[in-house]
Amino acid sequence: MKCSGITHHLRLRIERKLRKRLRRMRHDKVHRDLVRTVQRYERDGLRLDRALRTIVTDHDAGWFERGNAARVLAIAEGKGVSERLLKQFFSQQGKNELWETALTLEQLGDLRSATGGRWLARHWRCSVS
Repeated sequence: MKCSGITHHLRLRIERKLRKRLRRMRHDKVHRDLVRTVQRYERDGLRLDRALRTIVTDHDAGWFERGNAARVLAIAEGKGVSERLLKQFFSQQGKNELWETALTLEQLGDLRSATGGRWLARHWRCSVS
């Protein structure tokens, strides 16, 4: 599907913001793994936003990396990232996956999801143990 000129311009503008954030993160040792993972997905042919979405929803990526990817992706999608993570949380069965997703929500730092992530982590821990 071909984008209109305005849609294409907006998508490029958002992509520039995402890349700028990733460039800043590249210089921080803590965030280098995320930048490398995004680069690997892009080499495999994924667009930047899809690469970040893949990392956010991959429970094997680790909660810290997923949370940082969610923060970058939130530049483009706003509350859509936290909604996607909450939907993923309620569809998961394994306790490790649930825990990782709750921590990812907290790492995201979005007020709506951070509060929800802490609540989920606290109540989930009480109900499982």
